[in-house]
Amino acid sequence: MNEINTHNHDGVNSIKIKSYNVIPTYIMTSTELTRYLSRPAIEGEEFNVYDGTTYYKYIRINNTWQIVGGGGGNMSQTKGTSFPSASTNTDKFFYLTTTDTLYRSNGTAWIDQT
Repeated sequence: MNEINTHNHDGVNSIKIKSYNVIPTYIMTSTELTRYLSRPAIEGEEFNVYDGTTYYKYIRINNTWQIVGGGGGNMSQTKGTSFPSASTNTDKFFYLTTTDTLYRSNGTAWIDQT
């Protein structure tokens, strides 16, 4: 006769499963992407999307989806020792080398992303 091993799911005595931060990549049309971006999401959620030509990375920052990179899924931003105009760089990133800090423009000011 076969025996069924006893197990539990109490979170204390059960075998621990390592958690990994898996960032999903989806292949979507522009219509599918628009629908996906309109769904409820949590702050900091991120995903990659491939539109048939280019990979883009999206991340939820301040309750808004931001595209933080394109082309191979790499995030890119300008860098320097002083900020460019925030108003002409809305939703873009800037790496301030003097403080080793990443910022994002909200159109009015540069916001620390750390």
